[in-house]
Amino acid sequence: MALHFRPMPNLKRIRERPRWLVIFLVLASVNILVELLMQPYLVQSLLHHLPPSVTEQDKLVVAQSLERGSFARLAFLPIRLLIGWWSFALLLYYISSSLLSRQPLRFAHIFSLEVRAEAILLLAKGATLFRLMIDSSSLSSRSTVPLSCAEFFPVNDYSIFTFLNSLNFFTIAYLAILTIGISVLYAVSKAKALFFVCIAWGISILFNVSVVAVLRDQMFLLLN
Repeated sequence: MALHFRPMPNLKRIRERPRWLVIFLVLASVNILVELLMQPYLVQSLLHHLPPSVTEQDKLVVAQSLERGSFARLAFLPIRLLIGWWSFALLLYYISSSLLSRQPLRFAHIFSLEVRAEAILLLAKGATLFRLMIDSSSLSSRSTVPLSCAEFFPVNDYSIFTFLNSLNFFTIAYLAILTIGISVLYAVSKAKALFFVCIAWGISILFNVSVVAVLRDQMFLLLN
């Protein structure tokens, strides 16, 4: 699991045995714990970002609805993570395999790499939680990953905020691990591997931002 500490030996093991289930279960369990601890802060942040026209009674209804749905959301989280990680790994697999033929790999190799790399993004979530626990002075920054671009370029649009928030140190480390992985598994240069990874990540983040934009319009969410 310590891919980011000793990448080369781990990547060789991925090529020989692309196992991922145990690591996925561990990461999913920790994600559930972090999400559970973040729940009160996320509810407060959402209420803070509702339009001024929303009454206190409306806010109470929203808060109660979020609390009631938290158990189902957390129970479904492992499935959501599996679908998300599987989709990104599949995208990266097809982009890389369609342009490279010298090292034919199975999808399991790329998915195993993706699951391990997701540990870095879990650290980002943990850092965000830590920030929430020690700093309650600003609700508007509560969903901001520490030292992300969203922290230095404040915006009033949730979709743009989502994109800027994804530009942070943890994302760089995540993309670096994927780049090293693709480079080793396909036996190509790191520059070429980075190109494939950035294409896949760019498509993925564009999709996420589009989803957030739809939710923003439906829920009339504002950043202020």
